[in-house]
Amino acid sequence: MRRKDTFTGNVLSFNDVSLDRDTFELIKGNKKIALGKKEFQIMEMLMLNSGKSIDKEKFIEKIWGYDTDAEYNTIEVYVSFLRKKLTAVGAITKIKSIRGIGYTLVTGND
Repeated sequence: MRRKDTFTGNVLSFNDVSLDRDTFELIKGNKKIALGKKEFQIMEMLMLNSGKSIDKEKFIEKIWGYDTDAEYNTIEVYVSFLRKKLTAVGAITKIKSIRGIGYTLVTGND
């Protein structure tokens, strides 16, 4: 079996939030909120690619697969859910829409 070149660990972090890959929880300080599977996968992709924008096609390809009927508005719905959960834990981290391109994580000041 091939080993991954780098081990990213079970907790990903960006700015003031963390994502626990074992419990599917979004964490800020002592506040935690459970994410659904698709929400988790979208947040994981955003955190693993922080500083880069991810287009909607890439989300669909990686999360739903090539043979899916999922459309771009499906991504928009899940991003909306994630934004509400970021707000619920009091995060300053935001998901920024980049018109015509996709999404990226930013600090609240960006």
